[in-house]
Amino acid sequence: MEKKLIKSKIETAFENFKSAIQQHTDINKKRADGGWSVGEIANHIEKATDVNFGATKKADRPCDYLFTLDAPSC
Repeated sequence: MEKKLIKSKIETAFENFKSAIQQHTDINKKRADGGWSVGEIANHIEKATDVNFGATKKADRPCDYLFTLDAPSC
C-alpha cells in the first residue's frame, strides 16, 4: 500500500473516531452496568495507539528503516 493511501486511511479513521465521540453529550458519564464511559474508551484508545493529537516531535536520531513505510530511505 502506498504511503499516501495509508496516511489518508489513518486520517479518515481519526476523523471518524472524533466524530463518534462528539455525538455523545456527556463523554464522562459511566454506563449503568459499570462499563467504561465514552471518555475512558477514547483515553484508552489514545494511550493504546500512542496517539498524541499532533504533539509528536521528530526524533533526534536516525530512523530504523525496518519500522518505516518507505524503507530503506526513511
